[in-house]
Amino acid sequence: MLACVAMLLPMSRAMAQAELPATIVEKSPLSTEDMQAIDKFLAPRIPDLSSTDPAVMKKSRDELLRPFRNPRISVATRQYISDKLIAELNKNAGAKDLIAVNALRIAGDMATSASSALLEEKLKDANDAVRYAAVSGLERTMEAVATRSPAITSDRVQGLVAKLGEVIVDPKSTTDVTDAGVRALKRAMEIIRPGFEIRPLAVRTLASAIGKLCERVDAPVKVLVRAGDIIREALTNNNPNLQLQNESLTQAATMSGQLLSWCACQIKKGKMPVGQEALRVEAAQIVKVAESSVLLCGTRVNKPWPTQNLGTDFEKATALNDRAFFSNLLTLLKPLSDEPFNIKSDTFLQCK
Repeated sequence: MLACVAMLLPMSRAMAQAELPATIVEKSPLSTEDMQAIDKFLAPRIPDLSSTDPAVMKKSRDELLRPFRNPRISVATRQYISDKLIAELNKNAGAKDLIAVNALRIAGDMATSASSALLEEKLKDANDAVRYAAVSGLERTMEAVATRSPAITSDRVQGLVAKLGEVIVDPKSTTDVTDAGVRALKRAMEIIRPGFEIRPLAVRTLASAIGKLCERVDAPVKVLVRAGDIIREALTNNNPNLQLQNESLTQAATMSGQLLSWCACQIKKGKMPVGQEALRVEAAQIVKVAESSVLLCGTRVNKPWPTQNLGTDFEKATALNDRAFFSNLLTLLKPLSDEPFNIKSDTFLQCK
């Protein structure tokens, strides 16, 4: 019976190559025979990327992405598959939601200049689901650059990092899209490879974007929490290649002070009033992680200063504790205006 079913299938699908051998996936340069084997692998799957059956579409996508799961995939193989798929992905990215999202999912893992151009184009798509897929695709591209052999230049990655900063500050970005942008910059911070000077730029971009986001009273709390966690994690990393130093350290201190200022402004503007502890539970996480980061910055430059326990006062939401919070906040931030940070005092607590 199964044999009869197989006979009824289109010949190309019935004879589809199940896997690309690792010997081809990892090879560079590719021979004519290698390219023919890749073509045979791709041909029956490409049409299914626009299938109206979600299960068929997903199966095709998952199979096409298998070569990219190999940590030793060569640049030659990555580029060849990209060249063969990019026209279909560009076409599908302009289709309805599910097909477009599926195309961007593949583009993210391909990590080539052409696939990143498609993702960049869709960062401003009118459809929120497509925008989210594009930003998430860039997160996977950054991961590929950090952990595999990407077919993309350092200059191109730097341009994408800048675009992610724009996504975060764009008032049209939903909370999920903004959060995805922050996650993508975290991946960019993990890129440590010869010829790719990305980590300092990613830190600067994240700090600048979050600083601008903190000017908005309606900034999404979960995004601020995530950004604060990312910076604190970077500050606690003792790997010499990953430690924040010099300008990056100042940027981390600045962003942390701005996160604390945002929380203070929530009180001043009546968004988190006295007696409303429930409104402060989530934001208290921002206070705690940001204070910890400021203190870590001081330790990094051998100028530690005392903990002020701002989170405890902030979350109690009483008039007495709020007074203590504001007083201790000023004490915590004051050293940031001195050497070696030299951060302008009007950077903080400027509620708009």
